[in-house]
Amino acid sequence: EPTPTDTESDSPTDEPTRQADPDPQPEDHPGIQLPDGYHLSFADNEITPQNDTGDDLSYACSFGDCSIQASETKLVLLDHAEAGSLDTCMHDTRYTETIDQARLSPGSQVCARTPEGTVALVTFKSASKANETSTYVVLDITLWRNALPPDNGDQ
Repeated sequence: EPTPTDTESDSPTDEPTRQADPDPQPEDHPGIQLPDGYHLSFADNEITPQNDTGDDLSYACSFGDCSIQASETKLVLLDHAEAGSLDTCMHDTRYTETIDQARLSPGSQVCARTPEGTVALVTFKSASKANETSTYVVLDITLWRNALPPDNGDQ
């Protein structure tokens, strides 16, 4: 009539599960209109354009040439054959700080890695037409917060 002790047999199998961090859940932010001279901060709960350039991703135009820019965030323009995913964005290291809008077409994807460890997949949807009163791009953004350890100033 011995009774098995659940606590002893469960303890070793529970421990490794607690140590393994699952991939962070993706957050979708579709249809963001980012005007010239504005930026997005991926740390914000609501991803909305802020009125200056800087932070994680900005859009800026000068003398008719526009680009997506980042100061501390690492950007990678994916090849059309590459499938944008958390795994792709975590391992592709062709970093740049500026991507000219002329290199983007609808469906182009850009990976962004912030110093705080957030990974973003930015999909270019469209840009404003020449006859519109404002200059902007439309982006779909998928975020994975805390996907990487923070940089702590290391480059």
